[in-house]
Amino acid sequence: MYNINFEVKYKNIEEDLLKKNEYTEDEINNIIDQLFRHELLSVFYAKTIDDCEVDEELYDIWLNISDYKPFMEIFEEIRAKLKIGSMDDSTVFTQLFSFKYFYIIHKCICQYYKMQKIDKNLLEKLIEKIRES
Repeated sequence: MYNINFEVKYKNIEEDLLKKNEYTEDEINNIIDQLFRHELLSVFYAKTIDDCEVDEELYDIWLNISDYKPFMEIFEEIRAKLKIGSMDDSTVFTQLFSFKYFYIIHKCICQYYKMQKIDKNLLEKLIEKIRES
């Protein structure tokens, strides 16, 4: 099960901490890394990332979202930019749950499950972030 009501905040908190100048860059990285890991586990209701239910849920999400044409239109570019090579599409999809992209892909998934569509601007934000990499 995937928690579409969970609010992912690690990226916003990172930006706030960087503005405050109260922590070193290493401290901020450590705080945000821990928060990211906690939030990633929370959306899957998991205790560890090795939980087999996480893999199953990722695959289920992939099966659902892969039917959504606007997402699939950008997926080939995602695949090319991430330089994944011969990995199957569902495995490539899991790369979107990395630190760089999770805060965006989570919003995409939530929108898709709640409204059966994803805002075009959000998809563009995802592809822009991938192009930055």
